Amino acid sequence: MADEPTSKPPFWSSLPGMLTGLGAVIVAITGLITALYSTGAIGSKANSNVNVTPPANTSVAVVATPKPDPETERYKSLIGNWEVIESPSLDFDDVKRVTKRYEANVSGNILTLTGKILAIGVDRNLSEEEESITSTLVTTLAGTGGIGEYRVKGMEGTTVVYEATIRLADDLKQFQGKIDFEGKIYKFTGRKL
Repeated sequence: MADEPTSKPPFWSSLPGMLTGLGAVIVAITGLITALYSTGAIGSKANSNVNVTPPANTSVAVVATPKPDPETERYKSLIGNWEVIESPSLDFDDVKRVTKRYEANVSGNILTLTGKILAIGVDRNLSEEEESITSTLVTTLAGTGGIGEYRVKGMEGTTVVYEATIRLADDLKQFQGKIDFEGKIYKFTGRKL
């Protein structure tokens, strides 16, 4: 009998053939997913440029620092302690004068005065409730004047907000202000200590 050629087993029937075929399928699927992700068809492109190298000829923008505004620099002289007299009192009925001590802070052209009562009329012996009353004036200044809010936190813990105007003296060591509330004018004058 003549030698008959023996046939080889099919490629897929051997273990090395199966592993090679499986590896090719995994590489193909990975390539497809990568292509779909990079085109934005799937997933988010939020971090897709993380490893992108910038071009070699990159220029850096130079930002000019703005010159300080002389008026804003001048407002810094307002920082410190102020004595303010309010007449008549916003806090107490039938009281013609209340003296308060404020701490002034300035940020740009925003003046913030925060303080407490020192005396009601001429009486400096305040009750605990009267000492708990705080006031804050936040004003946006333009030149030597400004408009803002005057907030009073009362004895019972509630806060009342009034619109206030302020006018600073040219030397910024004194000011006058007013609050127009329900047709009544309340004035306050301050001097830097």
